[in-house]
Amino acid sequence: MKRFSKFVAPIAMAAMLSTVSMVSPVWGGAVAEGQSSTSDQRITYTSTNERGESVPVSGTVYMPQGTPKGTVVVAPGTRGMGDQCAPSLGSSMSGSSVSVDYERPHVRRIVREGYRVVVTDYIGMGTRGLHTYLNRVDQGHAVIDAARAVAAPGEKVFFYGYSQGGGAAAAAGELQPEYAPELNLVGVFAGAPPADPIAVLEQGDPKSLEGVASFVIASYAYSYPEFRDAIADHAGPAAFRYLAAVGGSCLAETTLSSAPITQFSGKTMAHIVAKDERIRSVLAHNRLGNVPVRAPILIVHSPQDNLVPYGQGKQLADDYRALGSPVTFRSVEVPESSSNIGHVVPAITHNEEVIAWMNERFAD
Repeated sequence: MKRFSKFVAPIAMAAMLSTVSMVSPVWGGAVAEGQSSTSDQRITYTSTNERGESVPVSGTVYMPQGTPKGTVVVAPGTRGMGDQCAPSLGSSMSGSSVSVDYERPHVRRIVREGYRVVVTDYIGMGTRGLHTYLNRVDQGHAVIDAARAVAAPGEKVFFYGYSQGGGAAAAAGELQPEYAPELNLVGVFAGAPPADPIAVLEQGDPKSLEGVASFVIASYAYSYPEFRDAIADHAGPAAFRYLAAVGGSCLAETTLSSAPITQFSGKTMAHIVAKDERIRSVLAHNRLGNVPVRAPILIVHSPQDNLVPYGQGKQLADDYRALGSPVTFRSVEVPESSSNIGHVVPAITHNEEVIAWMNERFAD
């Protein structure tokens, strides 16, 4: 089981070039029509976390037939925090833990367009340490360094993500000009991004967010000592035994067996956020939209989103526009009959429109 550790160094964003090593073919039989299984490779590469430390990250590279038109980095949606949840491992079952590789159809679709695709596992999922869920810098660096690891010099690059991945793609777009100015970034897609952790906890449906909120608390308690101390003050030792279990779980079991923070503290997380500046400052520190994205960015969100409040995407688009970013925002209506899955519907119904927009950015 992964353990919590101390925050040992100040924030650093040293521009370290990634190194990549091929590990093994992935999913030997599950390939797109006309492709050989050897076109998919699990990789490890180097990134830099928020502490300024060089860390290994795993991922998967998918190659098209012929010469790639460019590189698309796919930032996955929420899988969980345990190593067994890593997207590079595909769909899997490990005891009671279930991980579903729901991005695979999107990845295959992008590959058929002629692009090289690299899917990051993020920092700490499939590699040492805890997965730093919704950590703006860690997620952004993991996406950027995935591109550095596989793209040829000067090759056009695009960041693509939905949900957690939408936030990671947007973070990568914000950080790229300073962290990796050599990248030829042509565009970013950020679908249903959890852009403001404070607003997610205050505005979202508490029941729907229990699993996700547990990941956020476990991640920030691992990365920020002041956040960990605040949780200890509010919830006590029992909460940390639960968070240690969360750190080794995937989304399915955390959602089904989640113990909300109320169980340990008698208070909602929204109440704690409102009253404790230690927690509020960490959440604010990981907010998107305080710096511009220089590349064109497409944000897609549904007013019927049942998990990440619609205002997250809309406000992020407004913030970027105010900062001078070339942003396009699309609101996607979801039928009432599908409102209970409103968070995921746009990822399915509007994927072709997103790919068309992406193709235009590569053609510019």
